[in-house]
Amino acid sequence: MTKLTKIGRFRLINLITKFPLHPIFIAIYPVVFLYSHNIKEVYINSIFLPIFVILLITSLATIVLSYFLKNLHKASFLTSFLLVSFFSYGHVVSFFGGVKLEIMRVNIFNDYILLDFWIALTFIIIFFTLRSRKGFRNITPSINIISAFLVLFSVANIVISGLTTGSIIFSRSNLTEISNLQPKKDAESKNLPSVYYIILDRYADEEILKEDFNFDNTNFIDFLQKTGFYVARDSYTNYPKTFLSLAASLNMEYLDELSKNYKDKNEWSLMYEHIYNHKVLRYLNSKGYEVVHFGDWWEPTRINKYADKNINYYGTGVMDEFANKLIETTLIFPIIKQDPTWYDKVRNGHLFKFDGLAKISTTKGPKFIFAHVILPHEPYVFGANCEPVNKKVKLGTPEEKVAYINQLKCTNKKVKVLISQIINNSNPKPMIILQSDEGPFDEEFRGGVGGKIDWAKLSTKSLRSHLKILNAYYLPETENSNLYPTITPVNSFRLIFNRYFDANFETLPDKIFMIPSMDKPYIYIDVTNKLREK
Repeated sequence: MTKLTKIGRFRLINLITKFPLHPIFIAIYPVVFLYSHNIKEVYINSIFLPIFVILLITSLATIVLSYFLKNLHKASFLTSFLLVSFFSYGHVVSFFGGVKLEIMRVNIFNDYILLDFWIALTFIIIFFTLRSRKGFRNITPSINIISAFLVLFSVANIVISGLTTGSIIFSRSNLTEISNLQPKKDAESKNLPSVYYIILDRYADEEILKEDFNFDNTNFIDFLQKTGFYVARDSYTNYPKTFLSLAASLNMEYLDELSKNYKDKNEWSLMYEHIYNHKVLRYLNSKGYEVVHFGDWWEPTRINKYADKNINYYGTGVMDEFANKLIETTLIFPIIKQDPTWYDKVRNGHLFKFDGLAKISTTKGPKFIFAHVILPHEPYVFGANCEPVNKKVKLGTPEEKVAYINQLKCTNKKVKVLISQIINNSNPKPMIILQSDEGPFDEEFRGGVGGKIDWAKLSTKSLRSHLKILNAYYLPETENSNLYPTITPVNSFRLIFNRYFDANFETLPDKIFMIPSMDKPYIYIDVTNKLREK
Protein backbone atom coordinates (compact mmCIF):
# COMPACT_ATOMS: atom_id res chain seq x y z
CA MET A 1 0.00 0.00 0.00
CA THR A 2 1.46 3.33 -0.99
CA LYS A 3 2.11 6.14 1.43
CA LEU A 4 -0.38 8.29 -0.49
CA THR A 5 -3.14 5.70 -0.05
CA LYS A 6 -2.47 5.55 3.69
CA ILE A 7 -2.71 9.32 3.89
CA GLY A 8 -5.99 9.19 1.96
CA ARG A 9 -7.44 6.59 4.32
CA PHE A 10 -6.31 8.59 7.32
CA ARG A 11 -7.98 11.70 5.97
CA LEU A 12 -11.21 9.80 5.26
CA ILE A 13 -11.31 8.34 8.79
CA ASN A 14 -10.45 11.71 10.21
CA LEU A 15 -13.30 13.26 8.20
CA ILE A 16 -15.82 10.65 9.34
CA THR A 17 -14.87 10.85 13.02
CA LYS A 18 -14.07 14.51 13.48
CA PHE A 19 -16.05 16.48 10.90
CA PRO A 20 -19.64 17.08 12.10
CA LEU A 21 -21.61 14.86 9.74
CA HIS A 22 -24.26 14.02 12.32
CA PRO A 23 -26.82 16.66 11.19
CA ILE A 24 -27.00 14.83 7.85
CA PHE A 25 -27.52 11.43 9.48
CA ILE A 26 -30.05 12.77 11.99
CA ALA A 27 -31.94 14.54 9.19
CA ILE A 28 -32.22 11.28 7.24
CA TYR A 29 -33.00 9.03 10.19
CA PRO A 30 -36.66 9.99 10.93
CA VAL A 31 -37.61 9.33 7.31
CA VAL A 32 -35.87 5.96 6.89
CA PHE A 33 -37.02 4.88 10.37
CA LEU A 34 -40.67 5.63 9.56
CA TYR A 35 -40.40 3.93 6.17
CA SER A 36 -38.70 0.85 7.64
CA HIS A 37 -41.71 0.41 9.93
CA ASN A 38 -44.24 0.94 7.14
CA ILE A 39 -42.66 -0.90 4.20
CA LYS A 40 -45.77 -2.97 3.63
CA GLU A 41 -47.90 0.12 2.98
CA VAL A 42 -45.60 2.68 1.36
CA TYR A 43 -43.76 3.13 -1.93
CA ILE A 44 -40.07 3.76 -1.32
CA ASN A 45 -40.13 6.78 -3.64
CA SER A 46 -42.29 8.50 -1.03
CA ILE A 47 -39.18 9.03 1.09
CA PHE A 48 -37.11 10.91 -1.50
CA LEU A 49 -38.83 14.30 -1.36
CA PRO A 50 -38.99 14.45 2.48
CA ILE A 51 -35.28 13.56 2.69
CA PHE A 52 -34.40 16.26 0.17
CA VAL A 53 -36.46 18.93 1.95
CA ILE A 54 -35.16 18.05 5.42
CA LEU A 55 -31.54 17.92 4.21
CA LEU A 56 -31.95 21.30 2.51
CA ILE A 57 -33.37 22.91 5.66
CA THR A 58 -30.71 21.22 7.81
CA SER A 59 -27.90 22.48 5.59
CA LEU A 60 -29.24 26.03 5.61
CA ALA A 61 -29.73 25.97 9.40
CA THR A 62 -26.18 24.71 9.95
CA ILE A 63 -24.71 27.35 7.65
CA VAL A 64 -26.67 30.18 9.28
CA LEU A 65 -25.84 29.04 12.83
CA SER A 66 -22.17 28.60 11.90
CA TYR A 67 -22.07 32.15 10.59
CA PHE A 68 -23.45 33.62 13.79
CA LEU A 69 -21.75 31.30 16.30
CA LYS A 70 -18.42 31.23 14.49
CA ASN A 71 -18.14 27.57 15.45
CA LEU A 72 -19.10 24.74 13.08
CA HIS A 73 -19.15 22.02 15.76
CA LYS A 74 -21.38 24.02 18.09
CA ALA A 75 -23.68 24.97 15.21
CA SER A 76 -23.89 21.34 14.09
CA PHE A 77 -24.68 20.16 17.62
CA LEU A 78 -27.46 22.73 17.91
CA THR A 79 -28.86 21.74 14.51
CA SER A 80 -28.85 18.06 15.43
CA PHE A 81 -30.51 18.76 18.76
CA LEU A 82 -33.26 20.76 17.09
CA LEU A 83 -33.83 17.90 14.63
CA VAL A 84 -34.08 15.39 17.48
CA SER A 85 -36.46 17.62 19.42
CA PHE A 86 -38.59 18.30 16.35
CA PHE A 87 -38.93 14.71 15.10
CA SER A 88 -39.08 12.84 18.41
CA TYR A 89 -42.01 14.72 19.97
CA GLY A 90 -44.70 12.60 18.29
CA HIS A 91 -43.03 9.38 19.44
CA VAL A 92 -42.84 10.69 23.01
CA VAL A 93 -46.55 11.52 22.94
CA SER A 94 -47.35 8.03 21.63
CA PHE A 95 -45.22 6.45 24.36
CA PHE A 96 -47.02 8.32 27.13
CA GLY A 97 -50.41 8.16 25.42
CA GLY A 98 -51.81 5.48 27.71
CA VAL A 99 -50.14 6.74 30.88
CA LYS A 100 -52.21 8.64 33.41
CA LEU A 101 -50.59 10.30 36.41
CA GLU A 102 -52.66 12.96 38.08
CA ILE A 103 -51.35 15.74 40.30
CA MET A 104 -54.06 17.96 41.73
CA ARG A 105 -56.56 16.25 39.37
CA VAL A 106 -54.50 17.14 36.33
CA ASN A 107 -52.94 14.39 34.20
CA ILE A 108 -49.32 15.51 33.78
CA PHE A 109 -49.10 13.39 30.61
CA ASN A 110 -51.90 15.35 28.95
CA ASP A 111 -51.00 16.25 25.35
CA TYR A 112 -51.03 19.98 26.05
CA ILE A 113 -48.84 19.65 29.13
CA LEU A 114 -46.39 17.43 27.25
CA LEU A 115 -46.25 19.96 24.42
CA ASP A 116 -45.55 22.85 26.81
CA PHE A 117 -42.95 20.80 28.66
CA TRP A 118 -41.23 19.74 25.43
CA ILE A 119 -41.07 23.29 24.08
CA ALA A 120 -39.77 24.60 27.41
CA LEU A 121 -37.13 21.85 27.61
CA THR A 122 -36.05 22.60 24.04
CA PHE A 123 -35.57 26.29 24.78
CA ILE A 124 -33.67 25.55 28.00
CA ILE A 125 -31.19 23.29 26.17
CA ILE A 126 -30.82 25.85 23.38
CA PHE A 127 -30.10 28.53 26.00
CA PHE A 128 -27.40 26.52 27.76
CA THR A 129 -25.91 25.43 24.42
CA LEU A 130 -25.57 29.03 23.33
CA ARG A 131 -24.09 30.01 26.73
CA SER A 132 -21.59 27.17 26.75
CA ARG A 133 -18.00 28.10 25.97
CA LYS A 134 -17.02 24.58 24.97
CA GLY A 135 -16.33 24.03 21.30
CA PHE A 136 -18.23 20.72 21.10
CA ARG A 137 -15.39 19.34 19.00
CA ASN A 138 -14.75 16.43 21.37
CA ILE A 139 -18.30 15.04 21.22
CA THR A 140 -18.56 15.23 17.41
CA PRO A 141 -17.05 11.76 16.74
CA SER A 142 -19.43 10.07 19.20
CA ILE A 143 -22.52 11.73 17.74
CA ASN A 144 -21.33 10.93 14.22
CA ILE A 145 -20.96 7.23 15.03
CA ILE A 146 -24.27 6.92 16.93
CA SER A 147 -26.30 8.77 14.29
CA ALA A 148 -24.64 6.85 11.45
CA PHE A 149 -25.41 3.56 13.20
CA LEU A 150 -29.09 4.49 13.59
CA VAL A 151 -29.40 5.25 9.88
CA LEU A 152 -27.53 2.10 8.86
CA PHE A 153 -29.73 -0.01 11.17
CA SER A 154 -32.93 1.27 9.53
CA VAL A 155 -31.45 0.91 6.04
CA ALA A 156 -30.43 -2.65 6.91
CA ASN A 157 -34.03 -3.41 7.92
CA ILE A 158 -35.22 -2.05 4.59
CA VAL A 159 -32.66 -4.11 2.63
CA ILE A 160 -33.42 -7.28 4.60
CA SER A 161 -37.14 -6.78 4.02
CA GLY A 162 -36.47 -6.32 0.31
CA LEU A 163 -34.40 -9.50 0.14
CA THR A 164 -36.76 -11.65 2.20
CA THR A 165 -39.96 -10.51 0.48
CA GLY A 166 -38.53 -10.45 -3.02
CA SER A 167 -38.84 -6.78 -3.87
CA ILE A 168 -39.14 -3.21 -2.71
CA ILE A 169 -42.01 -1.39 -4.37
CA PHE A 170 -40.67 1.87 -5.77
CA SER A 171 -43.75 3.57 -7.19
CA ARG A 172 -46.91 3.12 -9.13
CA SER A 173 -44.85 3.90 -12.25
CA ASN A 174 -43.57 0.31 -12.00
CA LEU A 175 -46.98 -0.97 -12.97
CA THR A 176 -47.32 -2.67 -16.32
CA GLU A 177 -49.05 -0.56 -18.91
CA ILE A 178 -52.39 -1.83 -20.13
CA SER A 179 -51.72 -3.51 -23.45
CA ASN A 180 -54.95 -5.35 -24.12
CA LEU A 181 -57.39 -2.45 -24.19
CA GLN A 182 -59.32 -2.02 -27.38
CA PRO A 183 -59.57 1.46 -28.94
CA LYS A 184 -62.45 3.51 -27.56
CA LYS A 185 -65.65 3.14 -29.49
CA ASP A 186 -68.38 5.66 -30.09
CA ALA A 187 -70.12 4.58 -26.92
CA GLU A 188 -72.12 7.80 -26.61
CA SER A 189 -74.15 6.93 -29.71
CA LYS A 190 -75.15 3.68 -28.03
CA ASN A 191 -76.70 5.67 -25.17
CA LEU A 192 -74.95 3.57 -22.53
CA PRO A 193 -75.51 4.53 -18.88
CA SER A 194 -72.71 5.85 -16.69
CA VAL A 195 -71.58 3.59 -13.87
CA TYR A 196 -70.91 5.00 -10.39
CA TYR A 197 -69.01 2.93 -7.86
CA ILE A 198 -69.11 4.89 -4.60
CA ILE A 199 -67.25 3.47 -1.62
CA LEU A 200 -68.30 4.82 1.78
CA ASP A 201 -65.38 3.87 4.00
CA ARG A 202 -66.31 2.05 7.22
CA TYR A 203 -70.01 2.62 6.77
CA ALA A 204 -71.68 0.11 9.10
CA ASP A 205 -74.56 -2.21 8.25
CA GLU A 206 -78.02 -1.22 9.47
CA GLU A 207 -78.16 -4.01 12.08
CA ILE A 208 -74.69 -3.21 13.40
CA LEU A 209 -75.60 0.46 13.81
CA LYS A 210 -78.59 -0.55 15.89
CA GLU A 211 -76.78 -3.16 17.99
CA ASP A 212 -73.42 -1.47 18.57
CA PHE A 213 -74.27 2.22 18.29
CA ASN A 214 -77.94 2.27 19.32
CA PHE A 215 -78.67 4.18 16.11
CA ASP A 216 -81.65 3.56 13.82
CA ASN A 217 -80.63 4.07 10.18
CA THR A 218 -84.07 3.24 8.79
CA ASN A 219 -84.60 6.71 7.36
CA PHE A 220 -81.57 6.44 5.09
CA ILE A 221 -82.31 2.86 4.01
CA ASP A 222 -85.92 3.83 3.26
CA PHE A 223 -84.68 6.72 1.12
CA LEU A 224 -82.52 4.37 -0.93
CA GLN A 225 -85.35 1.91 -1.46
CA LYS A 226 -87.91 4.59 -2.37
CA THR A 227 -85.39 6.04 -4.84
CA GLY A 228 -85.14 2.67 -6.57
CA PHE A 229 -82.14 1.04 -4.92
CA TYR A 230 -82.02 -2.62 -4.06
CA VAL A 231 -80.47 -2.89 -0.58
CA ALA A 232 -78.78 -6.22 0.12
CA ARG A 233 -79.74 -6.49 3.78
CA ASP A 234 -77.42 -9.39 4.64
CA SER A 235 -74.24 -8.45 2.78
CA TYR A 236 -70.67 -8.81 4.01
CA THR A 237 -67.38 -7.59 2.61
CA ASN A 238 -65.24 -10.36 1.16
CA TYR A 239 -62.07 -9.22 2.97
CA PRO A 240 -61.49 -7.25 6.18
CA LYS A 241 -59.23 -4.43 4.94
CA THR A 242 -59.84 -1.79 2.28
CA PHE A 243 -56.95 -2.73 -0.01
CA LEU A 244 -58.04 -6.37 -0.06
CA SER A 245 -61.74 -5.63 -0.38
CA LEU A 246 -61.25 -3.28 -3.32
CA ALA A 247 -58.81 -5.62 -5.05
CA ALA A 248 -61.50 -8.32 -4.95
CA SER A 249 -64.50 -6.20 -5.96
CA LEU A 250 -62.70 -4.31 -8.75
CA ASN A 251 -61.28 -7.52 -10.22
CA MET A 252 -64.49 -9.52 -9.67
CA GLU A 253 -62.58 -12.42 -8.16
CA TYR A 254 -61.23 -13.82 -4.94
CA LEU A 255 -57.59 -13.34 -4.07
CA ASP A 256 -56.69 -17.03 -3.76
CA GLU A 257 -54.31 -17.00 -6.71
CA LEU A 258 -52.64 -13.82 -5.55
CA SER A 259 -52.23 -15.14 -2.03
CA LYS A 260 -50.14 -18.01 -3.38
CA ASN A 261 -47.57 -15.50 -4.60
CA TYR A 262 -47.69 -13.22 -1.57
CA LYS A 263 -48.46 -15.69 1.22
CA ASP A 264 -45.30 -15.02 3.21
CA LYS A 265 -45.19 -11.28 2.51
CA ASN A 266 -46.69 -8.42 4.44
CA GLU A 267 -46.33 -5.36 2.18
CA TRP A 268 -49.76 -3.97 1.44
CA SER A 269 -48.32 -2.13 -1.55
CA LEU A 270 -47.94 -5.43 -3.41
CA MET A 271 -51.72 -5.44 -3.81
CA TYR A 272 -52.02 -1.85 -5.00
CA GLU A 273 -51.39 -2.78 -8.63
CA HIS A 274 -54.63 -4.74 -8.55
CA ILE A 275 -56.51 -1.66 -7.35
CA TYR A 276 -55.15 0.46 -10.23
CA ASN A 277 -55.10 -1.87 -13.22
CA HIS A 278 -58.30 -3.75 -12.43
CA LYS A 279 -60.66 -5.79 -14.58
CA VAL A 280 -63.66 -3.49 -14.19
CA LEU A 281 -61.65 -0.57 -15.58
CA ARG A 282 -60.33 -2.65 -18.48
CA TYR A 283 -63.75 -4.06 -19.33
CA LEU A 284 -65.61 -0.74 -19.33
CA ASN A 285 -62.73 1.03 -21.06
CA SER A 286 -62.95 -1.50 -23.86
CA LYS A 287 -66.65 -0.68 -24.18
CA GLY A 288 -65.83 2.99 -24.77
CA TYR A 289 -66.32 4.27 -21.24
CA GLU A 290 -64.28 7.20 -19.93
CA VAL A 291 -62.76 6.32 -16.55
CA VAL A 292 -62.97 9.05 -13.91
CA HIS A 293 -61.19 8.48 -10.59
CA PHE A 294 -62.17 10.43 -7.48
CA GLY A 295 -59.41 9.75 -4.96
CA ASP A 296 -58.74 10.87 -1.42
CA TRP A 297 -55.77 11.17 0.95
CA TRP A 298 -55.32 7.38 1.26
CA GLU A 299 -52.36 6.52 -1.00
CA PRO A 300 -53.72 3.43 -2.85
CA THR A 301 -56.76 5.32 -4.16
CA ARG A 302 -55.33 8.84 -4.23
CA ILE A 303 -54.79 8.72 -7.99
CA ASN A 304 -54.96 6.07 -10.70
CA LYS A 305 -52.59 6.46 -13.64
CA TYR A 306 -54.87 4.27 -15.77
CA ALA A 307 -57.88 6.55 -15.40
CA ASP A 308 -58.72 9.03 -18.13
CA LYS A 309 -59.24 11.70 -15.51
CA ASN A 310 -58.15 12.03 -11.87
CA ILE A 311 -60.10 14.40 -9.62
CA ASN A 312 -58.66 14.92 -6.14
CA TYR A 313 -58.71 17.87 -3.75
CA TYR A 314 -55.34 16.75 -2.36
CA GLY A 315 -53.61 16.89 -5.72
CA THR A 316 -51.45 14.18 -7.20
CA GLY A 317 -48.00 14.34 -5.70
CA VAL A 318 -46.39 16.46 -3.04
CA MET A 319 -48.18 15.64 0.20
CA ASP A 320 -48.88 11.92 0.15
CA GLU A 321 -49.91 9.77 3.10
CA PHE A 322 -46.31 9.03 4.09
CA ALA A 323 -45.44 12.73 4.28
CA ASN A 324 -48.51 13.31 6.44
CA LYS A 325 -47.48 10.47 8.77
CA LEU A 326 -44.00 11.97 9.03
CA ILE A 327 -45.46 15.34 9.99
CA GLU A 328 -47.51 13.62 12.71
CA THR A 329 -44.25 12.68 14.47
CA THR A 330 -43.06 16.28 14.63
CA LEU A 331 -43.32 19.10 17.11
CA ILE A 332 -45.31 21.19 14.64
CA PHE A 333 -48.14 18.66 14.25
CA PRO A 334 -50.10 19.51 17.43
CA ILE A 335 -49.93 23.18 16.44
CA ILE A 336 -51.17 22.43 12.91
CA LYS A 337 -53.78 19.98 14.14
CA GLN A 338 -55.32 22.44 16.56
CA ASP A 339 -55.46 25.07 13.84
CA PRO A 340 -58.97 25.03 12.33
CA THR A 341 -57.40 25.21 8.87
CA TRP A 342 -56.17 21.63 9.30
CA TYR A 343 -59.70 20.42 9.88
CA ASP A 344 -60.88 22.68 7.09
CA LYS A 345 -58.57 20.90 4.66
CA VAL A 346 -60.00 17.48 5.48
CA ARG A 347 -63.54 18.81 5.49
CA ASN A 348 -63.07 20.70 2.22
CA GLY A 349 -61.69 17.54 0.64
CA HIS A 350 -64.98 15.76 1.34
CA LEU A 351 -67.12 18.68 0.15
CA PHE A 352 -64.99 19.00 -2.99
CA LYS A 353 -65.67 15.36 -3.82
CA PHE A 354 -69.45 15.60 -3.38
CA ASP A 355 -69.52 18.73 -5.56
CA GLY A 356 -67.32 17.07 -8.17
CA LEU A 357 -69.50 13.97 -8.36
CA ALA A 358 -72.58 16.12 -8.86
CA LYS A 359 -70.86 18.12 -11.62
CA ILE A 360 -69.58 15.04 -13.45
CA SER A 361 -73.16 13.76 -13.67
CA THR A 362 -74.04 16.75 -15.90
CA THR A 363 -71.45 15.83 -18.55
CA LYS A 364 -72.27 13.79 -21.62
CA GLY A 365 -71.04 10.36 -22.56
CA PRO A 366 -70.81 7.09 -20.64
CA LYS A 367 -68.35 7.16 -17.76
CA PHE A 368 -67.14 4.77 -15.10
CA ILE A 369 -66.80 6.86 -11.96
CA PHE A 370 -64.92 5.39 -9.04
CA ALA A 371 -65.16 7.43 -5.84
CA HIS A 372 -63.49 6.51 -2.56
CA VAL A 373 -65.30 8.61 0.04
CA ILE A 374 -63.49 8.30 3.38
CA LEU A 375 -66.67 8.84 5.40
CA PRO A 376 -67.85 8.14 8.06
CA HIS A 377 -64.23 7.06 8.60
CA GLU A 378 -62.22 9.30 10.94
CA PRO A 379 -60.91 12.01 11.20
CA TYR A 380 -64.21 13.34 12.49
CA VAL A 381 -64.74 16.78 10.97
CA PHE A 382 -68.54 16.94 10.66
CA GLY A 383 -71.30 17.17 13.20
CA ALA A 384 -74.71 15.56 12.77
CA ASN A 385 -75.96 18.50 10.67
CA CYS A 386 -72.69 18.76 8.73
CA GLU A 387 -71.53 21.64 10.89
CA PRO A 388 -67.74 21.95 11.20
CA VAL A 389 -66.10 20.00 14.04
CA ASN A 390 -62.55 20.91 15.06
CA LYS A 391 -61.89 18.51 17.89
CA LYS A 392 -59.50 15.60 18.25
CA VAL A 393 -61.27 12.39 19.23
CA LYS A 394 -59.44 9.48 20.80
CA LEU A 395 -60.17 6.25 18.92
CA GLY A 396 -61.83 3.37 20.71
CA THR A 397 -63.62 5.55 23.27
CA PRO A 398 -67.33 6.22 23.89
CA GLU A 399 -66.66 9.70 22.57
CA GLU A 400 -65.61 8.20 19.25
CA LYS A 401 -68.90 6.33 18.94
CA VAL A 402 -70.78 9.61 19.25
CA ALA A 403 -68.46 11.28 16.74
CA TYR A 404 -68.86 8.34 14.33
CA ILE A 405 -72.66 8.50 14.39
CA ASN A 406 -72.67 12.27 13.98
CA GLN A 407 -70.39 11.98 10.94
CA LEU A 408 -72.54 9.15 9.59
CA LYS A 409 -75.64 11.35 9.91
CA CYS A 410 -73.88 14.04 7.90
CA THR A 411 -72.76 11.44 5.36
CA ASN A 412 -76.38 10.36 4.95
CA LYS A 413 -77.45 13.94 4.26
CA LYS A 414 -74.72 14.46 1.68
CA VAL A 415 -75.32 11.12 -0.04
CA LYS A 416 -79.07 11.71 -0.27
CA VAL A 417 -78.52 15.02 -2.08
CA LEU A 418 -75.80 13.51 -4.29
CA ILE A 419 -77.88 10.49 -5.32
CA SER A 420 -80.79 12.73 -6.28
CA GLN A 421 -78.48 15.00 -8.29
CA ILE A 422 -76.84 12.11 -10.14
CA ILE A 423 -80.16 10.52 -11.09
CA ASN A 424 -81.83 13.80 -12.08
CA ASN A 425 -78.82 14.97 -14.13
CA SER A 426 -78.27 11.70 -15.98
CA ASN A 427 -79.76 10.68 -19.30
CA PRO A 428 -79.90 7.74 -19.62
CA LYS A 429 -80.35 6.88 -15.96
CA PRO A 430 -77.09 5.72 -14.36
CA MET A 431 -76.07 2.56 -12.60
CA ILE A 432 -74.98 3.24 -9.02
CA ILE A 433 -73.32 0.90 -6.56
CA LEU A 434 -73.23 2.37 -3.06
CA GLN A 435 -71.04 0.12 -0.96
CA SER A 436 -68.83 0.11 2.09
CA ASP A 437 -65.46 -1.61 1.95
CA GLU A 438 -65.48 -2.61 5.62
CA GLY A 439 -67.30 -1.72 8.79
CA PRO A 440 -66.10 0.04 11.96
CA PHE A 441 -63.90 -1.53 14.62
CA ASP A 442 -65.52 -2.38 17.95
CA GLU A 443 -64.02 -2.57 21.45
CA GLU A 444 -62.17 -5.84 20.81
CA PHE A 445 -59.85 -3.99 18.44
CA ARG A 446 -58.60 -1.92 21.44
CA GLY A 447 -58.97 1.43 19.80
CA GLY A 448 -56.99 0.34 16.74
CA VAL A 449 -57.73 -0.77 13.21
CA GLY A 450 -56.61 -4.38 13.49
CA GLY A 451 -52.92 -4.08 14.28
CA LYS A 452 -51.17 -5.85 17.16
CA ILE A 453 -54.06 -8.22 17.78
CA ASP A 454 -54.75 -11.86 16.94
CA TRP A 455 -57.75 -11.85 14.63
CA ALA A 456 -58.35 -15.54 15.35
CA LYS A 457 -59.24 -14.58 18.93
CA LEU A 458 -61.89 -12.08 17.91
CA SER A 459 -65.44 -13.08 18.78
CA THR A 460 -68.02 -13.80 16.10
CA LYS A 461 -69.84 -10.64 17.17
CA SER A 462 -66.72 -8.53 16.65
CA LEU A 463 -66.02 -10.02 13.22
CA ARG A 464 -69.62 -9.52 12.22
CA SER A 465 -69.53 -5.88 13.32
CA HIS A 466 -66.52 -5.21 11.13
CA LEU A 467 -67.38 -7.36 8.11
CA LYS A 468 -71.10 -6.65 7.64
CA ILE A 469 -71.55 -3.74 5.22
CA LEU A 470 -73.90 -1.42 3.39
CA ASN A 471 -74.44 -2.73 -0.15
CA ALA A 472 -77.04 -1.02 -2.36
CA TYR A 473 -77.68 -1.04 -6.14
CA TYR A 474 -79.51 1.38 -8.42
CA LEU A 475 -80.03 -0.48 -11.70
CA PRO A 476 -82.66 1.25 -13.85
CA GLU A 477 -84.41 -0.21 -16.86
CA THR A 478 -84.06 -3.75 -15.51
CA GLU A 479 -85.67 -6.03 -12.99
CA ASN A 480 -83.83 -6.42 -9.72
CA SER A 481 -84.76 -10.10 -9.47
CA ASN A 482 -81.16 -11.26 -9.95
CA LEU A 483 -80.01 -9.33 -6.88
CA TYR A 484 -80.23 -11.13 -3.57
CA PRO A 485 -79.76 -10.22 0.14
CA THR A 486 -76.42 -12.01 0.62
CA ILE A 487 -74.61 -10.72 -2.46
CA THR A 488 -71.02 -9.69 -1.73
CA PRO A 489 -68.84 -7.14 -3.59
CA VAL A 490 -66.99 -9.80 -5.61
CA ASN A 491 -70.21 -10.45 -7.53
CA SER A 492 -71.37 -6.84 -7.97
CA PHE A 493 -69.89 -6.17 -11.39
CA ARG A 494 -70.29 -9.75 -12.57
CA LEU A 495 -74.04 -9.37 -12.21
CA ILE A 496 -74.11 -5.87 -13.76
CA PHE A 497 -71.99 -6.82 -16.78
CA ASN A 498 -74.12 -9.88 -17.41
CA ARG A 499 -77.29 -7.80 -17.32
CA TYR A 500 -76.25 -4.70 -19.25
CA PHE A 501 -73.60 -6.02 -21.63
CA ASP A 502 -74.74 -9.62 -22.19
CA ALA A 503 -71.53 -10.86 -20.61
CA ASN A 504 -71.26 -14.38 -19.33
CA PHE A 505 -69.61 -14.07 -15.94
CA GLU A 506 -70.29 -16.87 -13.50
CA THR A 507 -71.82 -15.88 -10.16
CA LEU A 508 -69.27 -16.88 -7.53
CA PRO A 509 -70.12 -18.31 -4.11
CA ASP A 510 -70.38 -15.39 -1.66
CA LYS A 511 -67.50 -15.99 0.74
CA ILE A 512 -66.22 -13.97 3.69
CA PHE A 513 -62.60 -14.07 4.80
CA MET A 514 -60.56 -12.79 7.68
CA ILE A 515 -56.79 -12.65 8.17
CA PRO A 516 -54.68 -14.02 11.05
CA SER A 517 -53.12 -10.61 11.70
CA MET A 518 -52.19 -7.36 9.99
CA ASP A 519 -48.71 -8.80 9.42
CA LYS A 520 -50.20 -11.67 7.42
CA PRO A 521 -52.62 -9.92 5.05
CA TYR A 522 -52.37 -12.56 2.32
CA ILE A 523 -53.41 -15.57 4.40
CA TYR A 524 -57.18 -15.94 4.30
CA ILE A 525 -59.43 -17.81 6.70
CA ASP A 526 -62.95 -18.56 5.49
CA VAL A 527 -65.47 -17.42 8.13
CA THR A 528 -68.54 -17.56 5.90
CA ASN A 529 -70.32 -20.33 7.77
CA LYS A 530 -69.31 -18.87 11.12
CA LEU A 531 -70.93 -15.53 10.31
CA ARG A 532 -73.95 -16.91 8.48
CA GLU A 533 -74.98 -19.15 11.36
CA LYS A 534 -78.05 -17.84 13.10
